[in-house]
Amino acid sequence: MSMIDDYMSIDISTLRKEAEERLQWSYAHGHISIESLENRLKNLYETEEKSKIISLVEDLPTPESSGNKEKDDEKGSRYHSGTGKKKENYFSLMGSNLRTGIWNVPEKLEVCALLGSQILDFREARFPRKTVRIQACAVMGSIELKFPPGVQVNTTGLPFMGAIENRVESDPSGPRIEVEGFALMGSISSTSLLKKDD
Repeated sequence: MSMIDDYMSIDISTLRKEAEERLQWSYAHGHISIESLENRLKNLYETEEKSKIISLVEDLPTPESSGNKEKDDEKGSRYHSGTGKKKENYFSLMGSNLRTGIWNVPEKLEVCALLGSQILDFREARFPRKTVRIQACAVMGSIELKFPPGVQVNTTGLPFMGAIENRVESDPSGPRIEVEGFALMGSISSTSLLKKDD
């Protein structure tokens, strides 16, 4: 039985920790959106009342068992623990750079292509449970962002004699990515496709 089901007999810090784990599990399995997760976590950290903590998770399902959770991890979750780098930079000058395979995406990426090209392939990557922010700058170069299906991508920016494109069919239940771009005689594109579609 979950400690949340018997919350009156445990201390509030333990209850808060289990509630946070259930919220993160629910988001990772598509039961709540990133906005709902962020709002509930904010309320979770602010309240000192057990009943309010319970109200934040009582409408959510529970993992069937820890064994199933481990099985999900073995198959490869699309999320990582949030440890590691918070920021990464990619810069190419009259050259090319490719980031692909299985990797942990930081919360912030700065990507620049000056007379060169950048390809960031997120299709096998693991995302943090926070919004990923990508600052992209292409000057007479190109930046291509490849995403898997099931993510939500929002794009803003300024194209000057260039192009900024977002061809991702966003899924509000998936990881959230904010792309802010500047393209000067260059291009920045966000696409969504399966690995086999290459």
